[in-house]
Amino acid sequence: MMEYKDSSLSRQSDLIARTRNKIQQELGILVDIFGAPGNNISEETLTALQKNRIKVWFFGKDDSRGGIVNLKNKLRFEFSDQKPDRFRQQRVYGSALVRKYFNGIRKIEREWLNMRIPDNCGFDELAERYHQLKNNNLVIGQIHPHQWSRKDLSGFVKFIQFIQNKEKRIILTAGKYVSMQYTSKIN
Repeated sequence: MMEYKDSSLSRQSDLIARTRNKIQQELGILVDIFGAPGNNISEETLTALQKNRIKVWFFGKDDSRGGIVNLKNKLRFEFSDQKPDRFRQQRVYGSALVRKYFNGIRKIEREWLNMRIPDNCGFDELAERYHQLKNNNLVIGQIHPHQWSRKDLSGFVKFIQFIQNKEKRIILTAGKYVSMQYTSKIN
């Protein structure tokens, strides 16, 4: 998860280019959106994105020189780091272990990253967080459903239905949002 934080400009640029090419070859889609794994980036990442003509990135550095739209996370769908009583010891220990021994602990790293936090995505807490942001035109959230239980997924589905039906919000993928932005600028 550190391939953009601990890599040179040429390595980062190469990773982005190879990923874009693979997606275009396999799926026929030209990708111009980027999000670094674990949101780990370096000072070189912006330049690597510019070299690869990336137009939008998630959770990047604010830099007006970049000419790249930076979409920031507004609504936390997952609460693990907001509930320290549930998992502080595991997270701090696991995180420190991964950083300190990154090259020698692939197995431990995988186990830690795949650790599921109970009640990770509850409707009541999502609704409360949403109400703090409901006047924003755009609310961005990032999810990791592979870590969720059925209860978590049920809470998320209930929340999505709530904001669509009661709050009359439109749910868009990042790609759809960006394509709408480009279309509105052209018209």
